Amino acid sequence: MFEHRDELVRQAEDKIRLVAPDVPIGLVKAARNELQHPITIASVQTVSRPSRLAQLVERGPYDTIVVDEAHHAPAASCRRILEALGAFTTDGPLVLGVTATADRADGRGLAEIFEEIVFEIPMLDLIADGYLANFHARQIQLRADFEQLHTRAGEFIEREAEALLLAADAPIHTVRAYQQHAPGRRALVFTSGVRLAHEMTAAFTGAGIAAAAVDGTMPLESRRRVIAAFACGDLQVVSNCAVLTEGFDEPSIDAIIIARPTKSRPLYQQMIGRGARPSPGRTTA
Repeated sequence: MFEHRDELVRQAEDKIRLVAPDVPIGLVKAARNELQHPITIASVQTVSRPSRLAQLVERGPYDTIVVDEAHHAPAASCRRILEALGAFTTDGPLVLGVTATADRADGRGLAEIFEEIVFEIPMLDLIADGYLANFHARQIQLRADFEQLHTRAGEFIEREAEALLLAADAPIHTVRAYQQHAPGRRALVFTSGVRLAHEMTAAFTGAGIAAAAVDGTMPLESRRRVIAAFACGDLQVVSNCAVLTEGFDEPSIDAIIIARPTKSRPLYQQMIGRGARPSPGRTTA
């Protein structure tokens, strides 16, 4: 199985152990290089490096390859891994891709990697069938002209969006909206930019609400400590910039705060999906 972030590698291991607790699992990421087990969970960033990929190929052949967040599969790094493992040969391994957002913001299709979609179900059907929690949405008005933002590669330029939201005092308004509409809920905040994530945290803690921020510049262990504190209830709110968007699984989350504009439907679905995990006693987010 190939994952795209350290948090997802650890999460995949936990999920597999729920259904196959006795099967040995090896992790390939950073300093870990456990290639001797029947199941290998690997970070794309790690095994796309030539030396690590050569070791993975030597360990093979693999019978099945699972690509999580499969909408990333057309990326050069992922395609290079699949080619090295013989995925596109007639006698190569079965390749299974799974993703909640099969469409890409750049319009690039997945047909160059996968032959067919074997199963698909819309989010609204999953909500209706009870597999995902329902949503109640609130829109908060800010004194900000989003029409002045420019786009790059089909998405708003992050630094412009961050500056606009900071100028509109978005952190203060976010805390007020949380206190009015979601008091006491476990909230995950998505922001445009690292500074805004930490300004959000400062605003929440200033209001007496236990909060922290994570971003890609933080050491891995620091991110893990924040996520662990959130999971055990020591934190009420976590703000993040582009770290906990895809695949992050914490069922206790029952409020999503989107403090970033986006033109990407897949990204929006990924963000609200972090609050859609069902948990005992909760049906809405």
